[in-house]
Amino acid sequence: MNAPTISPESVRARLATELSLPSRVGYTSLLLISFSGAALVGELLLNEKALPLRTQLAFGVLLLICTAWCAFAGWVLTQRRVLYAQHHVVAAGMAIAFSLVFIAGTVIVGVQRASGTTWLLAPAVGAGMLVVGLLRLRVGRRRVAALTKRRAELEAALRKETYT
Repeated sequence: MNAPTISPESVRARLATELSLPSRVGYTSLLLISFSGAALVGELLLNEKALPLRTQLAFGVLLLICTAWCAFAGWVLTQRRVLYAQHHVVAAGMAIAFSLVFIAGTVIVGVQRASGTTWLLAPAVGAGMLVVGLLRLRVGRRRVAALTKRRAELEAALRKETYT
């Protein structure tokens, strides 16, 4: 059985495609949810002057995280082409970083304020989020590597076809 013939025009057409509808809906939802979270936390920071300093710091970190997810979703949605798994690597890296911040924050608060071992639940949840982020990073990197390898194969085939 012969492999299908790939023309330079068909490769260019595939590269020019945009995000699929489910991806656009997902990233639009991420943008709206993270923007809503940023707006809510920002409003609390601006209008609740009596919040303790540690709460203000926690809200400030949460505002930065929400803003980062807004920026990420905006970046993905404004690209004129499919990002071919690179956005998965970026999202997984962000998830890992934010999970580590969450774990550090809950451990600091837990050690300072809690008695017993019930405070360990929050860092355990953060550890679960960290594991998911690490797994997603691994999957994303594998996809990028596979796509990069396939691109090299296609480019080699195009060069071979062009010179024959």
